[in-house]
Amino acid sequence: MESKRQQKFAGVIQQDLAAIFQREGMNFLPNTLIT
Repeated sequence: MESKRQQKFAGVIQQDLAAIFQREGMNFLPNTLIT
């Protein structure tokens, strides 16, 4: 079972990854729609 701290940290990482994919996704996958 994850601690609150681990859950919070995982949430921050997910938000960062989502922001990176939204910003950079078209460079990595020019013909792919990221949903």
